[in-house]
Amino acid sequence: MKTMVSRFASACALVVVVYACTPAPSPTPVATAPTDFIAGDSNLVNVASTWNRVAGPYVGAAAPDGSFLGQAHRATDTTVVRTIYARNNFVTITKDASGRYPVGTMVVKLFRRRSDSTVVGGSMMVKRGGDFASANRSGWEWINLNASGAITTRFRNDSAATGCINCHTARMANDYSFSLK
Repeated sequence: MKTMVSRFASACALVVVVYACTPAPSPTPVATAPTDFIAGDSNLVNVASTWNRVAGPYVGAAAPDGSFLGQAHRATDTTVVRTIYARNNFVTITKDASGRYPVGTMVVKLFRRRSDSTVVGGSMMVKRGGDFASANRSGWEWINLNASGAITTRFRNDSAATGCINCHTARMANDYSFSLK
């Protein structure tokens, strides 16, 4: 009996030593937005099938934003359908206390031909962060996309993005976004 108790005590001591020497598990990392983000073509894979659709499809001026879009975003072209998608690979897209969307937020408006749904182009807003677009305090980069969904033009400063900013300023209270709520 004494041997059995001794073995049990030894086993318990061994368990305590092993448990005490085992490193604590690492805490689960909390997702945070980066302080600066530059979108590339690799961020635009499978937009229509994997991103959140936030608005559309719209044809011509038949959209909440269509009455004043004019030529922008092909709003007068009734041969295309416009659909808006959003994504942030880092955090949930919610406004912070100051009413701004997080760095890394991407909003894509795809243009598809109505007759066969082929993508014919698009436009994109990317929340860059840092001191990007500091003159208008938006932090957004404005981008055009080609028919294969790749980036063709980046409006990297406030003067190049004047047309975008002039229109989107109407939604300054919503961090320049017409589609995100």
